[in-house]
Amino acid sequence: MYDQNQYFVGDLFYIAEWFCEKIEYILGYDIFPLPVNGETALELIENANKFDSDSELEFDLWYVVKSRWILNHCWLIARGGSVLPSIFFRRVEDLIEISWDNTFWKEKDINFKFQKGVFRIEFSIFVVMITKFLNSIIFDMKKRISNTTKIKDLERYIGILNK
Repeated sequence: MYDQNQYFVGDLFYIAEWFCEKIEYILGYDIFPLPVNGETALELIENANKFDSDSELEFDLWYVVKSRWILNHCWLIARGGSVLPSIFFRRVEDLIEISWDNTFWKEKDINFKFQKGVFRIEFSIFVVMITKFLNSIIFDMKKRISNTTKIKDLERYIGILNK
């Protein structure tokens, strides 16, 4: 149907776990590792995707390095089977860049209101917001989950943010 709103359900545990495990890459100085130009994460990845080489080894090494950076900066892998936007987080000086490109979901007839974009937020504001977000998820999980080991692991990861 045209303009039909669809709602998808997912478990925020996967996102919380991803943030906790990747926060050092997002907040730290984990620059894009390949020699390409771009002002945003999306441009860097787009330009990295243009790489080609006659050497299979060189091509594979390029792909592995690019993929590792994406895994550390894009939460799509943590969607746990749900439909989430493809969002990248990276530090740019005293800002956190949040960029997204959801055009690939069109193949599955899933459209997001904002298909592609970039937003930058002050580092300190992002830290406060992500800490509140993660703490609220953990607080809610404590009510629902009997496996406290997972909760304690998440709390340990974000302990540095609560200082």
